[in-house]
Formats: sequence, structure tokens, C-alpha cells
Amino acid sequence: MCLCTASWKVWLGRINTTILFIKKGPVIMSIHTKMTIVAVLASVLLISGQVICSAECLPEKFCDLEPAGFRGIDWGTNIFDVRDMKLIKASHNGKMRVYIKENENLSFADTGIERVTYSFWEGRFVEIFINTSGSENWHSLKDSIFSLYGPGIKDNTYEERYDWHGKITSIHLDHKSSMKMTSLVFTSAKDEEGIREHILNEGEFNKKGSFYKFK
Repeated sequence: MCLCTASWKVWLGRINTTILFIKKGPVIMSIHTKMTIVAVLASVLLISGQVICSAECLPEKFCDLEPAGFRGIDWGTNIFDVRDMKLIKASHNGKMRVYIKENENLSFADTGIERVTYSFWEGRFVEIFINTSGSENWHSLKDSIFSLYGPGIKDNTYEERYDWHGKITSIHLDHKSSMKMTSLVFTSAKDEEGIREHILNEGEFNKKGSFYKFK
């Protein structure tokens, strides 16, 4: 039996990101206050890390369903091994490069989409970012993703944000009703935390706390 809840595991990741942000980010407070907050949060992580949990994926059945990449491109694939890619943005001293694919299929999970971007960190494929708009497309995409991978983790009642965490892939589905915009992100689980920490250590921080928001 799993002794830790899905929401708790998600929050542990966010506590870790907060610690890095306070240490490296542009937070206006004294060094003593920073260190006190970091010590408290680190204690929470240490205690929580002792909790035994058998679930490696959240939700648990995601382990059997998670993809290993996107549209035939596996995580870690070198950019030189992928055809028809067009560079649209580079950041973090060129370490992160974002591409679009020529003649992209603008339909995914039975939903019309507007754009797909492919992110490569130091030349390796690590993430895709899908955008769509409108209420109809939001509901269609949400229903399809839930059907494929099961209901996602929702840890905020007031936000339409759902997460799936696997051993290979993390998925993030986010809908902003005020703008009628939806984003769907598939990220290499192996690379996600490492890249985020690297970016924080370089002092290039985004308050969203996730490197897939650096687009």
C-alpha cells in the first residue's frame, strides 16, 4: 500500500524548487532569513523523504501507459537525427533550443491544435509543448488525455491544471479559462529536474518554477 498521496509527492517537488529559488533567485530578504527558510523546507524534505511509497508513477497506472517521447522521437534523440526541424528560439546560452517541425500534423488526440514546439537541451530531445485555444478544444483534449492516461493529479481546486508523473515522462495539462488557452507539455522525466536545477544555478529563473515555461 502506498503511504504517500499523489498530491504530497507533487508538493515535495515544488518544495525542492522553492529551496533552489530562495537560494539562487532574486528574492529580496536578508541572508539570515533566506537560510532559515531553506533550513525549514530542507527539514520537510528530509522527513518526507523517509516516507515509504511503492508508487513510482502518479497516477499509478501511468507506469504502464506513459510514452517514451513524441511522434516517434524518443527522449534523448540528437537534433541531428531528426529531420525537417526549424529553429525558432535559443536560450540559456544556447543550451536550450526550440524548434517547430515542417508540415506538422496539427491534430493531436482527436483535437485541433495550433502549434507543437520541440525542445532540445544541449542537442538532446527533452520536451514538447502543444498549444490550442477555445473551450471545445480544451474539453476534447482533456477528455482524450484522461482516456489515454487516466485522470491527472489536480492539487488546486481553483485551477484547471493536471499532472502525470512517470519514470520516463511527465505530462502537464493546463487551461487558462480567462484566455481560453490550453497547453499540453510532455517532458523527459530523466531531464526535467536536472535542467531546472541547472537553470536556477545559472541564475536564470522563471517564477513558474518549471523549465517548460521558458518558451
